[in-house]
Amino acid sequence: MDQLKSMRLFCAVVEKGSLAAAAEVLEMSTPMATKYLNALETRLGTRLIQRTSRQRRLTPSGENYYLQCKQALGLIDQAEADLIESTELPRGKLKVSAPTWLIHPGFGGLVAAYRQQCPDVTLDLRLDEKLVDLVAEGFDIALRATQQPAPQLVARPLCTVHFAAVASPKSLAMHPVGTPEDLLQAPAVAPAEVDLSSMWLMHKDGQQRPLHVSAGLLTDSAAMAKWCAMADAGTAFLPLSMVAEELEDGRLQRVLPDWQIRPVTLFAVYTSRRQMSPRLRCFIDLLVERLPELPGFTRQ
Repeated sequence: MDQLKSMRLFCAVVEKGSLAAAAEVLEMSTPMATKYLNALETRLGTRLIQRTSRQRRLTPSGENYYLQCKQALGLIDQAEADLIESTELPRGKLKVSAPTWLIHPGFGGLVAAYRQQCPDVTLDLRLDEKLVDLVAEGFDIALRATQQPAPQLVARPLCTVHFAAVASPKSLAMHPVGTPEDLLQAPAVAPAEVDLSSMWLMHKDGQQRPLHVSAGLLTDSAAMAKWCAMADAGTAFLPLSMVAEELEDGRLQRVLPDWQIRPVTLFAVYTSRRQMSPRLRCFIDLLVERLPELPGFTRQ
């Protein structure tokens, strides 16, 4: 008799509590279900379920076999689901969390390219600096720049993000910054959700210093930090991708040009490698391909 069907029947008997209920779930007659269970025990050479007129209970061998059956059947079902999904076209809704500093023409082009590749997917893109709870808030994926991604999530590195300390020419003229220590005396526009002391400064000759500032202005918006820096509010610490154009045309200048903020890795984080939908797989593949080509990003 079919071994897989026998295993499924055995598990159903355990879970439903009776042979008749298990037979109904598997759409077979009770006599046929009895034949499958008897054949399974005969093949294994041991009693799995102790049957009396009043109750059925697992034998010690049955308890061990049930756990192994559940695991084996789960792997088989998952393999089939993955194969089916891999041949499906991406469709449905993809909910993405990303930081506001990805508001950039290059990232906009990447999103447009995804829409062209996956026209049947509704892309729900939420831009925020907070760390969302993927499960509780229904997100499929989050993009996070960090040194240490959350251990309970799958984290796939996408690219390296480079940062710059920038200020307007007028701000630097009023508050010159020649050493890392001078940052404590100069006005700063700091991120409200990030501890800047974890972002070390590295000199071109190998020296390193923790990044300490005296922030008179805190904001959870990288875009607001950029505009405030351009309005002479002080030094801001931003991804290079956000300020490349302003540095080129002189509206902003690098602070401490001989020092570099230690770059961080941008990760795609999601809950599980299993049951990855085609729409999510397509989005991650595009991120891996296109993000490192944008200004301010480099490949791992």
